[in-house]
Amino acid sequence: MVQYVTDVATTRELQIIEESIKIDQYLATAFLSSTITTASLFVVAAFGRGLYNSIFNESSHWPLPLSLSFPFDTSHPVVFVILFIWSSAAMYMVAFASVSSDAAFAGIASNLAAHFQCIKLRFVDRSFSNEDESLKKLIKYHASTLHLSQKLMASFRVIIFQNLLVASVLLCALGFQLVMFLGSSIMFIYLAFVSAIVIQITFFAYFGSLLYHESTSIADAIYCSNWYEASPKTRRILLQCIMRAQLPVNTKAGFMVASLPTMRAILSSAGSYVALLLSFT
Repeated sequence: MVQYVTDVATTRELQIIEESIKIDQYLATAFLSSTITTASLFVVAAFGRGLYNSIFNESSHWPLPLSLSFPFDTSHPVVFVILFIWSSAAMYMVAFASVSSDAAFAGIASNLAAHFQCIKLRFVDRSFSNEDESLKKLIKYHASTLHLSQKLMASFRVIIFQNLLVASVLLCALGFQLVMFLGSSIMFIYLAFVSAIVIQITFFAYFGSLLYHESTSIADAIYCSNWYEASPKTRRILLQCIMRAQLPVNTKAGFMVASLPTMRAILSSAGSYVALLLSFT
């Protein structure tokens, strides 16, 4: 499918693909920056607290970047250094793994959405006065794009559900912590953490909605073309294509849907839970 598109793509279609790639790159860069910043702030904060304790409090207690408990003594310098490096590396590994998996979904979804836009342009701009082989290729192109979109959602459905569910819970807890520590230095850690989670939700919500919208817009594009000039046989083929396009790409993951309304609901619910927790304090 990709080889066929690149061989005959117009300038406008190439612009659509390039624009979709740029949006994906911006989001991936923002997500990577926020996750790395969050991990780095945890490491710097732990090192700063330990340095402050040793200089001003005359204490030898150095905290780890993560609040972890072990069944052995961690105050020995060699053991502490090993655990400090291990916990710091673990945070960066989690950050890179999360960015790579989420960015993979966003990259494929944005590319498929761009293909749907190219298909839409070809249906609007073409003439059905004469039957030709290119119409069969265009319908096959549409079917292949739909098939790949369904396979993408089937592959990432569990990941999307887990990320949206965990992100919803984390936003409530981190939002509460962020409000509680307003004005303190630790506020920046929670702010970076919240930003990373919001961008992560945006990955699935934005590109899920994009796939849903672009897949259904094919039916409108065919209807707005000059299908009435086509032969009865071609009209029947176009009718089948419209019926297929009216079934959007299924972006539902569990009881959640990867869409912008879902993202709005998550943010709204998180704000409500934070206000509820604050009312008890």
